Amino acid sequence: MDMSIRDLSGNLTSLQRTYLFSILIPSVVGGGDSRAISIRTQKAEIPAIEYGAINVPYKATPGINFHGKKNIRHEWSLSFIEGEDAAIATAFTQWGNAVVDSDSGLSNPDPSLKTDAYVELTKTDGSVAIRYKIVGIFVKTLTPGRLDQKSEEGLTYDVVFSCDDVVVAE
Repeated sequence: MDMSIRDLSGNLTSLQRTYLFSILIPSVVGGGDSRAISIRTQKAEIPAIEYGAINVPYKATPGINFHGKKNIRHEWSLSFIEGEDAAIATAFTQWGNAVVDSDSGLSNPDPSLKTDAYVELTKTDGSVAIRYKIVGIFVKTLTPGRLDQKSEEGLTYDVVFSCDDVVVAE
């Protein structure tokens, strides 16, 4: 098969830009501001999805592979820029405190402490190219950026969520 740059340009409508994305957590557990979270998202990832393979050996052959189950990395990482209103730290700390009782140290098994989130990749015209649904998230790790008296950089927070699944949403 002859693949030239003309073939690529004829097949690739427009390059998806990495900065054209938005995050939506419609129901922030603990009462955080969904709009502030969306606006202040600096970096995001789409959780890795792996489709396993089952190898069935046969005599002296290398065997044959059959499709296995879907596996995902049950972590979803985001980075946020903080404002003087502390909306990010407050939202995710309150969510984390709802999941684990700070007095007893026990986890709260209430399923309402999990929610779904969406990652939308947008086209340059503003329409949605693809929408991922991150199913069953809750705050796992809240890591603030470094505080430095000599720096003029903004404060950022890295948040790792635990998640149950990743699907392409309609």
